[in-house]
Amino acid sequence: MFEAFEAYHLPPLFIALPLFIISIVLFQYKKNWGIISLVLATLVLGYFMANLDPFLNTWDEQQHALVAKNMMNNPFKPMLYVDPLFDYDPEYWVENHIWLHKQPLFLWQMAASMKVFGANVIAVRLPSIIMHAILPYLIYRIGKIVANPRAGFIAAFIFALLHFPLELVAGRFATDHNDIAFLFYSTWAIMCLLEYHKSKEKKWLYLLGLAAGCAVLVKWLMGLFVFGLAYIIQLTNSQFKFWKIKDFLYLLIPLSISVLVFLPWQLYIFSQFPIEAGIEFKAAASHFNEVLEGHTGDWTYHFTKGFEELYGIWGWVPYFLAACIIIGIWWIEELKYKLAWIVGLLFVYIFFSIAATKMPGFALIVMPIVLICIGVTFDGSFIYLEKHLKAFSKWILLVLTCTLGFLFLNISKIGENHGPGITWYNASRQAELDELNTIIDLREKYQEEEKVVIFNANTTVVGHIQYMFFTEFTAYSYIPDDQQIETANQLGYQIIVIDRGNLNDLITSDDRITIHDLES
Repeated sequence: MFEAFEAYHLPPLFIALPLFIISIVLFQYKKNWGIISLVLATLVLGYFMANLDPFLNTWDEQQHALVAKNMMNNPFKPMLYVDPLFDYDPEYWVENHIWLHKQPLFLWQMAASMKVFGANVIAVRLPSIIMHAILPYLIYRIGKIVANPRAGFIAAFIFALLHFPLELVAGRFATDHNDIAFLFYSTWAIMCLLEYHKSKEKKWLYLLGLAAGCAVLVKWLMGLFVFGLAYIIQLTNSQFKFWKIKDFLYLLIPLSISVLVFLPWQLYIFSQFPIEAGIEFKAAASHFNEVLEGHTGDWTYHFTKGFEELYGIWGWVPYFLAACIIIGIWWIEELKYKLAWIVGLLFVYIFFSIAATKMPGFALIVMPIVLICIGVTFDGSFIYLEKHLKAFSKWILLVLTCTLGFLFLNISKIGENHGPGITWYNASRQAELDELNTIIDLREKYQEEEKVVIFNANTTVVGHIQYMFFTEFTAYSYIPDDQQIETANQLGYQIIVIDRGNLNDLITSDDRITIHDLES
């Protein structure tokens, strides 16, 4: 099971796994200590995942990390290329200058982490490690309010071990740290909403507004999803008298706060970067009508492949989840939560099933709702068994919960994604390690130079981004033409072209260029 990992990877895993078991034992007697143990176990497991890859993962994590690195000194000017040497297409988000492809909050978090711990992969992933570790507590609180503490704990335990969010922490799956931050803030918002309805304390309304605003500032308007749940809950409390407007007015408090959180950034970027902001807002809207970047699928995608990717690769997962959702919602006692769960699930899955662009992370926002349905289903089953089987004990709960949780963890799949062996899931790993070694070699050779530009930096797709993260160099994936060489030379750059066996005589004979031989 563990042979796919290097020996130095395993200590955090061997610490985390017993902590998960301890958390279940403690929960039987001291619920708070059980939750604390679960959060600590999740924190250590998150570090294990974040430490598996010494490089930045191809596509999204590379872009996010580089923009966040550049925001360390310019937090209000998100940039991919700080000083682009040549003309660029502002619509091409992997080679442009001003980078507004994502909302900025999660990038600010990564920038703050790197400001403290330096520009390295663990610092990039640290905010996700922390948010992922707090999420089980938030899910537990939601489950406790909607059903009972044990249902909440089961849901939280499964989440802590669930494979897909752990791969987001590791930066392996799209859209990595952006999705973890969005899940964190949207789940926090749901918890605040339920805490308010439980206690009627206004502080929860203020925190609800803050959390929802932060969710929007991570992944745009779906961050307001919580207000749909709030409407359904209040509509139920008002006995479905939707015309009694005054019953809903209290929601203006958190809604106003959320707008105050996310609106200033939108106004700012349209005033400072109107071209780029217009491009990105148009692209965000086009997700619904157009298939972007090859992310396609039919209307069943989120009920089949999407379910499997989010919750497990086994074919039985959609059927298991469907049964748990139906049973769990049926067993939720309070009508307001039952209806909120139904409407929330239907809205998200119907909306994204209609949308042309399909990605599994789109349905991530209702993961806590799905997991709490599992928790309610298992808790109800345990209650039945406790009543009718004298042999049933809390230790059977321990065994069943552990089995389910570790099944969702899927250690073998983690090994396929991050281990040294070459698999379909891990085909580019050696290339990414080779690229990192090349970057380190170039950094050591030319670290004294003030202005360096690297060409032909394309061991992996968009690998040039990683060069700029680990060095202070500028990098491009292609071989330069004569005009580009002349431009870089006039700007005072030392020009380095990596020799991958694809250079022509004009490049190798140009005395303005230093050739870096990968074999040397």
